[in-house]
Amino acid sequence: MLISHFVCLALWTLSSSVLTQENKGPAHPELLDSSSYIVVFKPDVNSIKISNQIQRMQLHQVDTNKTITSLSLVNTTLHRNTTACSYSSIGKFKWYSARFHTEAIEQMLMKSTTKNVDNVTFNTDKSDPVHYYVKDATLSLQEFIQTNPPSWGLDRIDQRQGTDGRYSFATDQGQGVTIYLMDSGIRQDHKDIAGRVRIGKTVAGDPNDPSDPNGHGTFVAGVCCGTTYGVAKKAEIVSVKTLDSDGNGYLSDVLVGLEWIVGQHKAKQNAKSIVNLSLGALYSQATNDAIQEAIALGIHFVIAAGNYGEDACKYSPGSTPNAMTVGAIDQDDSVSYYSNFGKCVDIFAPGSNIKSIWSTSSTATHTLTGTSMAAPH
Repeated sequence: MLISHFVCLALWTLSSSVLTQENKGPAHPELLDSSSYIVVFKPDVNSIKISNQIQRMQLHQVDTNKTITSLSLVNTTLHRNTTACSYSSIGKFKWYSARFHTEAIEQMLMKSTTKNVDNVTFNTDKSDPVHYYVKDATLSLQEFIQTNPPSWGLDRIDQRQGTDGRYSFATDQGQGVTIYLMDSGIRQDHKDIAGRVRIGKTVAGDPNDPSDPNGHGTFVAGVCCGTTYGVAKKAEIVSVKTLDSDGNGYLSDVLVGLEWIVGQHKAKQNAKSIVNLSLGALYSQATNDAIQEAIALGIHFVIAAGNYGEDACKYSPGSTPNAMTVGAIDQDDSVSYYSNFGKCVDIFAPGSNIKSIWSTSSTATHTLTGTSMAAPH
């Protein structure tokens, strides 16, 4: 079958792309090899033209004379299922993600009229349904692991200066609001959040396993919404698992999770939806465009600025216009040495030595540092 020569990502994780976030701080995110792409269509293109384009891409794959056996060899580097390709959409943002043979993508681009701007290959042929191609990239958690100093974040955010030993908040804070955490999963029976967690879509790892062996997602849930450690103590929490047990994922995983969240938001009348993204990767036009479409539909986004001590505009999703991008401060209100900065950062919040809940038991706590911790404040 022709479709056998076209490998679409079912969006699990590459075994070779482990990005640990130990005390050294986060590793820089990376582009995947040149064969992994996100293909974005022009906003007004209809489904027939999109299907025709996908068929043309399949023909390019066949033209490379790659056999099904060689395709299988390519696929052994992936902990992913493969499937026949179809496109997805968030508002007017339409895309599919796929792993192409290098020769096939090169042939396709040679036959198109294109220009490259900031690692985005734009199609300048007005008759072609493709708007641009962008390489997929790895995600990493935006955290640092510390020992156990006292937490201070809640005390800091309820007044303009300093701390006063108290966190003042409305008794119904967060009520009626749904907060989607695109992260490593959530331990839903932890006593600080039990009864308010809903398991949404699991994109990374086993689709039937929404648990959080990594701990990062549970920690973020505690900061945003925990009864003891959290800001919005009455909010509903929805886990959208886009990072695996090692804290690794892909920007294309984020797109799949976002599509599901948009569907949930649109299905609920007068929905009040917030998405927290405590993760980061190199700049991705596709990811930023998808989030912009979701914002236009009424979803609020809060995003970690990144832990590279660099211009946040170099990274995604923190560079997304109209999202709330959050940098980190220390307890003395100075910008944390690791925090990204610049015009793409909208606000700074407590990020260093923050205490919250952990996934090792229903009562566990932990202390972490990073813009991942600042965002849910």
